[in-house]
Amino acid sequence: MQGASAATTTVNAGKLNRVFQINAGFTVSLSGLTISDGSANGNGGGILNNGALTVAGCHITGCTASGFGGGIQNTGALTLAGSTVSNNRLVARVKARQFEGFTQRWRDQKVSKTQNFAQF
Repeated sequence: MQGASAATTTVNAGKLNRVFQINAGFTVSLSGLTISDGSANGNGGGILNNGALTVAGCHITGCTASGFGGGIQNTGALTLAGSTVSNNRLVARVKARQFEGFTQRWRDQKVSKTQNFAQF
């Protein structure tokens, strides 16, 4: 899915559900988007990735999960390029390494991650 730019194209879940879910076996590219206000009773409030995902020029913000990855939960292949993951939140009792809005196993290419929170 390609937007015009993260400043002008927003996909907002309105805190009703996660924004994107990529299942195993699928390859997806997201670019030029703001991905916001996702909410998951479980993992991946903004994005739950079990496939192969490239996120380029995106801003992932304001998402919440009760499991892992307020912004992004990744168990597949994830490439982040020129993107920002910020102001995402976990509402759970999870390990410290999961607190930063997204979880492990990703390639970082000029990615900013700021003000992601965990709440107990």
